[in-house]
Amino acid sequence: MHRDCFERLAVLLWKLTTNVAAWIKLEGVQAEMEEDPKPGIVGMIEDWASPGIEIPKPETDSVYRVKGWGRRRGERALVYLIPNHANRSHPHEKGVTESEWKQAYDRLIQKGELRHFWFRSAMVGCCKEGSCNFTTIGGVFVALGIAARQERGLYRKA
Repeated sequence: MHRDCFERLAVLLWKLTTNVAAWIKLEGVQAEMEEDPKPGIVGMIEDWASPGIEIPKPETDSVYRVKGWGRRRGERALVYLIPNHANRSHPHEKGVTESEWKQAYDRLIQKGELRHFWFRSAMVGCCKEGSCNFTTIGGVFVALGIAARQERGLYRKA
């Protein structure tokens, strides 16, 4: 391996393993890394949501599982599987988009809570796909340790 290839590989490894902004200087070339030390909500979900992981859901015996990342409403979304009681071998798919995750997270942080009635009016497309998206958002936030379910239709900031 040539020396410059090794140095470039070292730079890439550094970028992959650090979450702080840093200046790297190799042979007179400066490369600036601008990474947020705290990943946003989508980054937190990406770290947590491996395919097959169960999404905590209140008041149901059914298991909801992450399928992976796909597309919903024209953008990247976390897609999950819900039981199809008519045909168990073909579960239904639902999803929450990146912008919807950000919107719900911002609401939780700014107001200290997520309420189902807010979800219905503020996240119309997400709600239209299925009101189970509300408990999915809440369940993922609970799994991440950033929210706690208080009662039906209400999650509070943890």
